[in-house]
Amino acid sequence: MISPIDYTNRLGKTYYLFQGKTKKGNPRYFFSPDPSGGKVECVPLDHIPEGFELFEHPNANVVLRKKIKTEVLPFELHLVRDMVEELERIDQGDTLERFAKTFGHPDSRRIEHFKRYHVWRFRAEVEQDSIVVYEVRGQQAVAVLRFDLMNKNSREYSVSRWVFRGMGHWSSLTKSGRINEVAQKYCPCLVTDRFFEML
Repeated sequence: MISPIDYTNRLGKTYYLFQGKTKKGNPRYFFSPDPSGGKVECVPLDHIPEGFELFEHPNANVVLRKKIKTEVLPFELHLVRDMVEELERIDQGDTLERFAKTFGHPDSRRIEHFKRYHVWRFRAEVEQDSIVVYEVRGQQAVAVLRFDLMNKNSREYSVSRWVFRGMGHWSSLTKSGRINEVAQKYCPCLVTDRFFEML
């Protein structure tokens, strides 16, 4: 019997890859938390089909998607990821000390719970020819910063931040620059009040 590909997301939940069929009889790929695929008629897959890639959304949902064509270079995405994934922002008032007073001495399990649901972390993903930074907590994810590739020859990116007022919109922050320059300038602001002043 084939053992399906499995993947554990950042919340510690494991998903298994299966192939089912659409109403028209075409193949449909999906991940299920059930090792048998659930109630759907399907077969386990031990490989990722050609032209597809495993993707974990910032909100921790796991999907198999068609590979994205992008002009963003892998090292540029990794550079931004390395900068933002070390950052954390704790909600005002949600300190570990206050958490400890409420629930007693914070053992490792309680600290992990606190970090999962009370600490905002950051994650960068490619969307078309942009690198988008998300603020993530539990299964919530909000896009907050975007680097758009403006010139694939000079590798210059423009920068926008999400403005939460009204209906919300992207607001341009600066003239274009190389990804290392603009990322070093703006990524550290994500965990300070300067982020809300960047307009």
